[in-house]
Amino acid sequence: MSLRPILRWCGAGVLLLLGWLAAARMLVPWLIGLAHGGRLPMADRILSGRGSISLDSYLADWHALVPMITFALLTVGLLLLATYALIRAVRKRATADEPPATAAGPPPPAAALRTPPESELVASGRMASRRAGVILALASSLLALGAAEAALRAANMYPPPPYPPITKRPDLYQAYEPYGYRLRPARSTTYEYPPDNPRTLSIVSNRDGFRESRELGEEDPRLR
Repeated sequence: MSLRPILRWCGAGVLLLLGWLAAARMLVPWLIGLAHGGRLPMADRILSGRGSISLDSYLADWHALVPMITFALLTVGLLLLATYALIRAVRKRATADEPPATAAGPPPPAAALRTPPESELVASGRMASRRAGVILALASSLLALGAAEAALRAANMYPPPPYPPITKRPDLYQAYEPYGYRLRPARSTTYEYPPDNPRTLSIVSNRDGFRESRELGEEDPRLR
């Protein structure tokens, strides 16, 4: 099997990786700065907390994500490259099993009425090659997803929450069996957020633990 196509794909992958690293280190932080300053309206929903979260916090979160995304991209690229090499090997083996071509000319009458056994073998080999390609593509996708999950767990990024939930702010929240946790009921208090640039925020909860001064059974006095 010729290595030239594989080397070509490797070169393309290296160029894409360098482009990704350049974008992750220069372009994306610049876009985050624009969005945080309100100069990128399309990102308002993504950075909805920019009023209380500093630009440095967003940039720190992004720089923490870059190694994980890079690892996932490398894993997917290597798996796709391995899949491509295996598919080429299977197809080359199936092509090698084909019978040599015969001289051009009208086929004999008997050959025109039936399918030669060699053609059936060639068709079966091609079908097996396609089936192997589909199986390898699915296997590489599953392995890539597993590698991404392993990278997330190794970096301790976005871990699944424990059950029952453990609150990080016991002064504000309490465990509640029906839906895990709730605000401490019937309270009006203040807290500091975010930690790096704290602001005093007020919070009011009703007797059911929802962030609302009106009780769930009360009528809404506002005009509809």
